[in-house]
Amino acid sequence: MLARLALRNVRRSARDYGIYFVTILLGVSVFYAFNSIPSQRVLFDLKAADFGVFSTVNEFMGIFSVVVACVLGFLVVYSNRFLIRRRRHEFGMYLLLGMTSGQVARVVLMETVSVGLLSLVVGLGAGIALSQVLSFATAALFQVDMVQYRLVLSGEAIVRTVLCFALIFAVAAAFNVIEVRRCRLATLLSARPDNQRIVMRNPLVSLAAFVVSIVLLVCAYQALIRNGLVEMGDDDFKRATVLMLAGTLLLFWSLSGFVIAVAQHLRRVYCHGLAMFDIRQFASKVNTAFVSLWVICVLLFFAITVFSEGMGLASIFSGDLSESTLFDAGLTANIGLYANSKGAEEYASTNGDIAAYLSSHSSTWNQVVGRTAQVDLWALPDLTYGQLASDSGFDARGTALEASDTFRSMPVQAMSLSHLNAARALAGRAPLTLAPDQYLVDNTSTITAGLASSVVRSDLALTVSGTQLHPAGEVVAQGVQVAQIASETCLLVLPDAVIDTLKAQGGKPFMSFLDIDYREGLDPATADRMLETALGEALPDSRYGAGGEESLAYAWPVSTDLTANTVRAQSMGTKMTATYLAVYIGFVLLVATAAILAVQQLSETSDSTSRYRTLAKIGCDRRMILGSLRRQVLVYFLAPLAVAARHATCAIAVSQRTLFSAFGIDAGPTILMAALATLGIYGMYLVVTYLGCRSVVCGALGRHLLG
Repeated sequence: MLARLALRNVRRSARDYGIYFVTILLGVSVFYAFNSIPSQRVLFDLKAADFGVFSTVNEFMGIFSVVVACVLGFLVVYSNRFLIRRRRHEFGMYLLLGMTSGQVARVVLMETVSVGLLSLVVGLGAGIALSQVLSFATAALFQVDMVQYRLVLSGEAIVRTVLCFALIFAVAAAFNVIEVRRCRLATLLSARPDNQRIVMRNPLVSLAAFVVSIVLLVCAYQALIRNGLVEMGDDDFKRATVLMLAGTLLLFWSLSGFVIAVAQHLRRVYCHGLAMFDIRQFASKVNTAFVSLWVICVLLFFAITVFSEGMGLASIFSGDLSESTLFDAGLTANIGLYANSKGAEEYASTNGDIAAYLSSHSSTWNQVVGRTAQVDLWALPDLTYGQLASDSGFDARGTALEASDTFRSMPVQAMSLSHLNAARALAGRAPLTLAPDQYLVDNTSTITAGLASSVVRSDLALTVSGTQLHPAGEVVAQGVQVAQIASETCLLVLPDAVIDTLKAQGGKPFMSFLDIDYREGLDPATADRMLETALGEALPDSRYGAGGEESLAYAWPVSTDLTANTVRAQSMGTKMTATYLAVYIGFVLLVATAAILAVQQLSETSDSTSRYRTLAKIGCDRRMILGSLRRQVLVYFLAPLAVAARHATCAIAVSQRTLFSAFGIDAGPTILMAALATLGIYGMYLVVTYLGCRSVVCGALGRHLLG
C-alpha cells in the first residue's frame, strides 16, 4: 500500500519533482560522460606516448569530480527541501488519517528512491550518448581519425557514477526522513504561508546606493582594463576583484528600491495591468534574497568566463608546434641564471660546447645522437624590448608590451648568424647571409610578431659593441629550440664578428640550446629513453634530475631537456584537459545557479499563493495571473544573468585584446558556444520552473481561477 501511495504521489507531483529530476539527470549524464573519457582511447590510432594524455585527463577528472559530486549533492538536498516544505500539509493529513510518522517517512523514502532511480537510469542513457559525442570531440582535439567507431561503455565510469549518486540519494533520503519524523502534527497541519506585508527600502537611499554601485563597477572595469588580465597578483587585479564583488552586492541590495522609484515615475507603465503587483513581487524577492542573487551572479560570471576562455587558453598552450618541434630533442643550459666555479671551469674546458662535453662523459651518447646544432643567446643590456618598440615606432597598445612592465624592461636577445644557420641546416633549410653592417630579426611568437615587423619596416639602426647595424630583408621565422610554444620573441641575428667582439669584451651567453636529431632508424620513443640514459651517464644524479638546490647550481651543460614527442603529448594533454575541464566546470556552475534560482522561485511562489488567490477574488482571470507569474519568473532569472553577462563581457574583451589577439586566437567560436550553452541550460530550467510555479498557483486557486 505504501509503495502504491508513493508511486501515485510521484505521478501526481511530476511537475513538483521537475527541478529535482532535471538536476539529477543533467548531473548523472555529465558526470558519466566526462569520467568515461579514458575509455575512448581504444577508438583512436595513437602512439604509446599519447596514451599518457588520457591518464592525465583521468586524474584531473577524478579530482574535479569530487567537487562536482559535492555541488550536485548540495543541489539535490536543496531541491528536496522545497518538496518537503511544500508538502508539509499533505504529510499532516496522512498523520491525521492514522499513519505513523515512520510510515510517512517510508513513503517519502520510496518517492525519493523511485525518482532517483528513474533519473539515474535516464541520466546514464543520456551520459552514454553524450560520451559518444565527446569521442568525436576528442578525435578533433587529437587531429586523428577513429580506427573503427563503435559504442564504448565505460564500466569504471558507470560504477563511479552509480556509487556517487547512490551516496547522494542516501544523504538526501536521510535528510527527508529526519525532516518528516521531527515534525509534529500541529506544525504540519498549520504549515500554510502567511500573507506577509512587503517591506520596501527607502527609495532615495536605494537610488543613491544604486548610483554608487554603478560607479564601483565602472572603476572595477577600468582597473581590469589597466591590468589586462596578464598579471593576476598586481594591485589593479586585486582592486578590480574587490570592486566588482562590492559593486555587484550593492547593486542587488539597491535594485528593488531603485526599480520601484523609477516605475512609480512611469505612471502609465506602473498602473498598467498587473505591473504594480509584478514590480512589488520582484522587489520583495530581491529584498529578501539579494545575497543569494549576488552569489548566483558571481557563479554565473565564472561559468560564462570559464566556458568562453577555457578553450581559448588551451589553444594558446597547444598552438602550432611546427617551429617548436623542428628537432627530435633539445637541451637548455641557463648559463646566466646560476654561477658556480666548477661549472665555469667545465664551460671553459670545452669552450662552451655542450655536445662535446656530453659525448666525452657518456658512452651511449653517440649511439642515439646523430646530428646537433648549438645556439647561444646573448643579452644586449643596453637595449630593452621597450626601447626597441619606442625606437621603431611600434604601437604597443593592446599588446603584451603594454600589459607587462617585466617584458618591457627585458634586454633584447641576440644570436650569431652561424648558429642560426646551424639550426637551419639541422632543420633541412637553406643558410642565410648578412653583410657586416646588417642584422636579421628572427620571430616565431605571435606575441611579438607586430614588433618584429615594425623593426624591419622602420629600417631601425642599432649599435651593438660599437658596430652600427641595419635590418636586412624580411622577418625570419626560424625555431631554434624545442619548446611547448613558439618562443623566439624578436631575436636579433648578428654577424659573427659582432658576437666575437662581445666575447672579446668578456661576455658570455646567458643561455644555450642544443638541438638534437636522433640517428636514423631509431624509434622516437626508444630514442627518447636512450637519450635519458645518456644524460644520466653524463650528469650524475646530484647534478641532474635530483630536483634539489644542488642541481640548480649546475646550469651548464644541461638545465632542462625536452623531446618533440613529449612536447606534442603534453600539448595535446593540456588542450584536452583544459577544454574538458572548462566545459565540465562551466556546465556544473550553470546547473548549480539555475537550480538554486529555480528552487527559490518555486518556494516564493508557494509562499505567495494567498496573494494570487486575492487577485483571483478581485476579478483577475487566468491569463492575467499566469502572465504575471511568467513575467516574474523571467525577470528573476534574467536579472543575475544580465549582470553576470556584463561582467563576463568586460573580462572576455580584455582577454581578447591583451591575450588572445597577441597569440592570433579568435575567441568568437568559444564565446558563441558559451552563449548557446548558457541559454540552453538556463532556458531549460526557466521553462521547468515556470511550469512548476504554474502548477503551484493553479493547484492553490482551483475553482477561484477564472478563464
